[in-house]
Amino acid sequence: VKPGQGTDRNIAIWGALEARLQNVDMLVIGGLNEGVWPRKPDSDRFMSRLMKTGIDLEPPERRIGLAAHDFQMAMGAAEVLLTRSARSGDAPAVPSRWLQRILT
Repeated sequence: VKPGQGTDRNIAIWGALEARLQNVDMLVIGGLNEGVWPRKPDSDRFMSRLMKTGIDLEPPERRIGLAAHDFQMAMGAAEVLLTRSARSGDAPAVPSRWLQRILT
């Protein structure tokens, strides 16, 4: 995330990686739709899962695990606001798996 010019010093926009070690009073978590956060794993047409395992490459689920860790750490802020869009294009958006677990 590139720093903005002329922005309020009390507001910062971070990605999940940048937000990991921040200590803030209030945290707004956006993009809580399935496929956005966690991001949908990319299919690899070049190498199969078995080939990746054979050369010790990480499986696509590892990124989902890291995203889950980031979400859990972010929920530890003093005040958290969870947001998502209700629609994605012309279709209804599906809430993120983590948001669904909190709401049920």
